[in-house]
Amino acid sequence: MDPRYATFIWGSYGLTALVIAWNLLAPWLARNQLRQRLSERAEDDLERSGDE
Repeated sequence: MDPRYATFIWGSYGLTALVIAWNLLAPWLARNQLRQRLSERAEDDLERSGDE
């Protein structure tokens, strides 16, 4: 068997694994960032309402 074929196959598996991992990880990271921004905004709103 040609070693280039094996490299192509294993490279394809690796790339597929990276894409799947990113598709699982990206929404989780975005959700955590959104929760953090909303939490900070709620704290800011609470501080503003207490100042008045």
